[in-house]
Amino acid sequence: MNVHSLIDAVIVNLTKKFAGKKRFFSENIESPRISELVKTISFDIPKINRVGLYKVEVDTPAGILTPQFKVQKWLGSQYPTYIYHHGNSERPLKIRPFARNTFYKIFVREKIPVQANLIALVSPLHVMPVGKMQKSYRDIRYITSSLSSTAVLVEQIIGQLRKNGSGKISVCGISLGGFVTNIHRAFFNTADFYIPLLAGAALGEIFIRSDFEALTSDLFKENHNKVRAIMNFDKEFMMVSKRNVFPLLGRFDRFIELETHVKCYGSHPLKIINRGHATAAFSAKTLREHILDSSL
Repeated sequence: MNVHSLIDAVIVNLTKKFAGKKRFFSENIESPRISELVKTISFDIPKINRVGLYKVEVDTPAGILTPQFKVQKWLGSQYPTYIYHHGNSERPLKIRPFARNTFYKIFVREKIPVQANLIALVSPLHVMPVGKMQKSYRDIRYITSSLSSTAVLVEQIIGQLRKNGSGKISVCGISLGGFVTNIHRAFFNTADFYIPLLAGAALGEIFIRSDFEALTSDLFKENHNKVRAIMNFDKEFMMVSKRNVFPLLGRFDRFIELETHVKCYGSHPLKIINRGHATAAFSAKTLREHILDSSL
């Protein structure tokens, strides 16, 4: 095991000790499929015309959720736009130095700014109090509803931009955000470029076939096929033939394992870097270059 894989393994072990008996999906594994949720979840968003934080309320099987998005830079709808979703361990609203925030590291802190609108998505789970967010992982409906409602949020943003005459639109995100990126492509496919970082389309396999399996409940382990039917959307993703997806995966990633998740990308352009999940997330320069090279 090299240092990249080792760091990922240590993170899982520490998470396992911290979680104790509070395992993922220990309370409920019943949910509509993601493929159904993206078709049934519906809401409107405020008019985008300035820098600032925008909030919406969404009625889901997990109850009312509140996804948000932060317009960090607004030049006008006619300019190119990057819509970015954070990873699970980040602090998406803390767009500043020293925060766990890949959006800041990729788009904001660089001396040479990106001449585009910059929109940071915020998962509805990440605006909850920490205790409630940790508890939400025990119920699969929070995961499926959060991801699906955020994908619908992306579609609402794109629809508004297109209506006002938009430049090129890129949807991108890392880990959790990469799955949101791919969900949007699988079921909407209205952006110009999709750039998932450290993600695939077999969402359930993260908890079944990676180190994260150690964090799941017995209830979950006894129902792998049900979970796959609810969470995986790889078949729908692979049915989209347009060559507009530019993924990046880590060769030594212990969470989004290369062998499992590379399959959904077929012959689409694919970048593999010699990093693990954590070390890839800290490679902001590499991630930025990949995003910009894929969308220009």
